[in-house]
Amino acid sequence: MFSLPDKFRFNFALIAGAPIAGRTHTPETLAQMSDSKSGANNPMFGKSHSDDTRAKMSEAQTGANHPMFGKVAANAMTVNVYSLDNVLVRSFSSKVACAKWLGVSEGSVRNYLRSGKVFKGLYQLSNFLTFLIYPLLGRFRLVRMGRSFKTGV
Repeated sequence: MFSLPDKFRFNFALIAGAPIAGRTHTPETLAQMSDSKSGANNPMFGKSHSDDTRAKMSEAQTGANHPMFGKVAANAMTVNVYSLDNVLVRSFSSKVACAKWLGVSEGSVRNYLRSGKVFKGLYQLSNFLTFLIYPLLGRFRLVRMGRSFKTGV
């Protein structure tokens, strides 16, 4: 393959995959690429999608066509809602689903999980972190500068 003269070798990569593999663009080249698609050079400059087109794009990603339809996010955690007498009321596959059911934000659910406080005098929220991780975080404090943990006595 490389027995060809140099003038015919313009489209061969030294590393399999892509011609840029293992290398990076210079700041000058990055700026040049950015300028080539900025302002009037951008294909959508001065244009906007019509309401009909926007509706079609929305419909194309709705329901079963959405990439996450029927899936639970990889970082989702199970949240259990218990009554005050420790009876399981409901279990959720994520904090977001629990927040929707309770009518609060996902951040509120996270805070109630961390603190262990009773939600509106009705429910106790828990997950595996409530019993395993959060008590440890109370006993240890994170130390910066490369060291992992140091007891916070």
